[in-house]
Amino acid sequence: MKVSTDLFDLVKTLKKGEKRYFSLHTKQQGTNNNYVRLFNAIDKQKLYDEISLKKQFEEDGFTKNFSITKNYLYNSLLRSLEAYDTDKSVEQTIMHQLSQSRILAKKGLYRQSQKMLGKIKRQAYKYEYFYLLLNAFEQEVDILVNYETENLPDKLDKILEERDALLKTIHQEELFLKLKCQMYALAKRGMRIRNEKQEQEIKVIVEHPILKEENTITFSSKLHFYSIMSIYNLMRRDFEKAHHFCLKAVKVWDDYAHFKEAKKAPYLACINNLLIRSRYLRYLEDYKYIEVIRQIKTGNDIALEQKKFLAIYSNELAYLMFMSETEKALELVPAIEKGLKKYGNRISPEWFLVFQKGITNLLFTKGMFEQALDWVNLLINSKEIGVRKDIYASARMVRLIILFELDHTLLLDHMSQSTVRYLKKNDHYYELEAALIHFLNRAVNTQKAKQLQEEYICFYIKLTSLIENDLELASLDYFDFFAWLHGKLSGCSDPRYKNARRIVFEIAGMEDDEEEEFTTSKDEKIN
Repeated sequence: MKVSTDLFDLVKTLKKGEKRYFSLHTKQQGTNNNYVRLFNAIDKQKLYDEISLKKQFEEDGFTKNFSITKNYLYNSLLRSLEAYDTDKSVEQTIMHQLSQSRILAKKGLYRQSQKMLGKIKRQAYKYEYFYLLLNAFEQEVDILVNYETENLPDKLDKILEERDALLKTIHQEELFLKLKCQMYALAKRGMRIRNEKQEQEIKVIVEHPILKEENTITFSSKLHFYSIMSIYNLMRRDFEKAHHFCLKAVKVWDDYAHFKEAKKAPYLACINNLLIRSRYLRYLEDYKYIEVIRQIKTGNDIALEQKKFLAIYSNELAYLMFMSETEKALELVPAIEKGLKKYGNRISPEWFLVFQKGITNLLFTKGMFEQALDWVNLLINSKEIGVRKDIYASARMVRLIILFELDHTLLLDHMSQSTVRYLKKNDHYYELEAALIHFLNRAVNTQKAKQLQEEYICFYIKLTSLIENDLELASLDYFDFFAWLHGKLSGCSDPRYKNARRIVFEIAGMEDDEEEEFTTSKDEKIN
């Protein structure tokens, strides 16, 4: 039977103040000192070792039913943390007050209970905790039935009418939430639409009749709507619209500013989503929002602290890469590695992929191909293969390019075959992927610089023809093939390349500010 590490995992999240409070709390409660001893022993362990714990306390009776002892200590820690949590959320406060109002009613203090319920309802409406409102309505009805006599039917009708309106609002919000979850589920399979089947699956969601801006009557429904539309347009590669809807979501937070403190994690996620959309458009002015994330106070909330770390470092890494400040980007890597290790399995597999991909591309850009290969292998060999298959597919292609750069001919041939099998099996083998495999198969056996340059030019021209197809553009979001080829063809005066390069910059809506002299002879060796 597998040993549970739940208690160990919980102990390792505790900060000094929480540990100190637990010791004091257990003494005040008159808790058996054995539990404190066990807690201290677990706290000293770097890796959970139940066998050594049992051996350490083998003369104490509590090791005979060790699972019961662990469970008691686990629940004691939760009670202590609940009491220690001075930074209680609005939701926790309302739940606590609901419990107090119920106690007052049981004591027959109905007026006091009603007074507290009125306060609860005002807060619950303000922060849209609608399910807690239902609980408040239930208590109100109980008090009226047991205490009120004057105008009882009218008072009950008024409460029930208000409750019915609330249920309609809840139903609408649940529908928005359901559609957003469906959109997220499709996005998790791959953040880009690559074929007609995927496009039809998305349309079923976005063409739902409720998805209209005028139907968003609450804070949450507005955020759900803008989130759905932003993800939809991101998957379609309409980055302008995706960014537009993210900006609208940020404005909702500004319009309902009191939610920023009450719901810090969703607010942070919204700002992070805006920064992600800004990357595709190179809206570097939006990176001022990194400072907004820095200002979010995490308190004792480790989950929020972790989200803050992920958002800040992923966006800083992307920003420095866009600014070509690769040396500064490299300086972030040790802190990123430290954070990934610190938060460990509390970080979702998708976030690990995001950082692994970003650092791989950084190392590749710096020409640190051996290190880049280590990172991309770490990504590909991850156990969580069900997550973001689009990133896995792109990582396999990047690995082939790295092997090509390292001149690992035999390994490249083997990996090319396995990559094609993987891409076909997972429905990720499109024209761009086929073009890359074709190029590598030809280029790897090319010895002369002139012939190799010809292969680069042919691959560049092929990519140029593919970027006019929106469905093929998706792969370019994961690796900048054109930047790589621009480096390989630096100084190339071939008119085919010059013409294709011009087309690429026109499609991207950018000016080619690298007007080379094109003085390099095409017979020269390519650097």
